[in-house]
Amino acid sequence: MGNEQQRHDMSKDNRQFINGVFWILRTGAPWWDLPPCYGKWGTVYQRFRRSRDKGMWEKLLEILVDEPDFGWLMIDASHYKVHPHAAGGQRRQSRHEPNKRGLNTKLHLAVDANGMPVRILITEGTRADCEETVHLIEGISAGALLADRGYDTDEIIAYVTAAGIEVVIPSKRSRK
Repeated sequence: MGNEQQRHDMSKDNRQFINGVFWILRTGAPWWDLPPCYGKWGTVYQRFRRSRDKGMWEKLLEILVDEPDFGWLMIDASHYKVHPHAAGGQRRQSRHEPNKRGLNTKLHLAVDANGMPVRILITEGTRADCEETVHLIEGISAGALLADRGYDTDEIIAYVTAAGIEVVIPSKRSRK
């Protein structure tokens, strides 16, 4: 495995790479704005692409979620706008998004009772939270599903109830 100095340099390099990827994900900045303390942006980007293509991030999530606690399954989504530099070109409205400008993404997440992610879906930013619910929870057997009002639809409640999962979703104000 090489001498101790080589192992130290490799572990420092791996930590630096992961921190650089997390910095990009946290800030939403384009790769070329990656601070130099994380390494050359092109090198970090290429390494990220290769690891993504090999499925390394999914494998890492599976390792971290060794024994999930499915007493509760909690779901929600978060909306992320792309950094203006990453959007490129002139700002214009899409015919599919008459009220929103720019590029955006939505992250749909299911977590176990300990808050550990068990499934992540990424969609376009205009997708309604409730549209991805079945894909987010299918195949997961939990005691109860916790979600916000955005998931209060007849279809979701019927699907979850049929799966034998208790529904803990506050009713929409318009529901009677």
